[in-house]
Amino acid sequence: YFIPFCFFIATIFYFIPFCLIVAEFVSLNKTSEAGVYAWVKSSLGGRWAFMSAYTYWFVNLFFFTSLLPKVIAYASYAFLGYEYMFTPLTTAFFSTILFALATYISTNGAKLLGPIISLTSSLMLLLTW
Repeated sequence: YFIPFCFFIATIFYFIPFCLIVAEFVSLNKTSEAGVYAWVKSSLGGRWAFMSAYTYWFVNLFFFTSLLPKVIAYASYAFLGYEYMFTPLTTAFFSTILFALATYISTNGAKLLGPIISLTSSLMLLLTW
């Protein structure tokens, strides 16, 4: 019974205030097309905006590269029915290919990302249904 209580406490004291902060930043920057940089620049200035955007990028760079080997393992389980153990070199090769593919897709804008996001969000909805 303790774990659901911890999630409840985290929701009350972290996620709800975080959502309210994001909503406030969005309402302050309605005409801006940027994200974190524009939000922080409007409240703290350009130097802190650069630092926050750089930190956000830097953290996500390592997060996504550490996520790719797990995606390969999950995909092997989904397609083969068991977790196929690749060699470290093969995992690094597939991770590099996936990272390059994701970079290519993300740099081609919303035209390419729109259908992909629509498909994956629909599949996630089906998984949780």
